[in-house]
Amino acid sequence: MFCSRGPVFYGVTPQEEHVMNNIIWLVGAVVIVLVILSFLGLR
Repeated sequence: MFCSRGPVFYGVTPQEEHVMNNIIWLVGAVVIVLVILSFLGLR
């Protein structure tokens, strides 16, 4: 099901959803930093 916020995952509390979003943001930030470092030849 979908609502205005996006897909609804049954059994997932808003706190768990917040934690998952933070993990996704953190992984994305690490990937971006690694791409920039490899582009600059520092890795």
